[in-house]
Amino acid sequence: MNQEINAAFAKAEQILPFLHIIFAMSIVSIQVVLLIGSRYFLKNFSDDYKMVLSFCKKFEISFIILFMLLVLSGFIMSKNGDFKFSDPMVEGILNTKFILSGFILLNFGYIYYKLMMIRKNIEKNEVEEVYDNLVIATKYFTSLNIGLCVIGIYLGVVIVEFR
Repeated sequence: MNQEINAAFAKAEQILPFLHIIFAMSIVSIQVVLLIGSRYFLKNFSDDYKMVLSFCKKFEISFIILFMLLVLSGFIMSKNGDFKFSDPMVEGILNTKFILSGFILLNFGYIYYKLMMIRKNIEKNEVEEVYDNLVIATKYFTSLNIGLCVIGIYLGVVIVEFR
């Protein structure tokens, strides 16, 4: 498979890590956009709920697609890479990244749950609950996910030293 991806100026050893980093930075970026966008809504707290719903829907779709691409690129790199898996440090970093990814996905599941609660509360016209759920989903769990993603990116950079 490595031979099929290689081309004159594009080698799999260069493209896959580049794409992996781009996907990771994109995940952080869409979470920062959610954080900033929700702060704008919370500060101005208007009745424009359709904007919030479409914003949240786009976030959910983007996060799922980027996370799947990130996992796929990481899996392909681990299978085609020349990492020394016998090194306990590399094994520890990979296990940490695996657990970190699971925790990020778990946090996203809770954020998704809170966004679903926001949709239900908008239908019931419960403004206080919309506000509370948006604060919990964005200020706390999205900020936590951003921090965890940055740690994951750092671990990805550190693991290159063991090649």
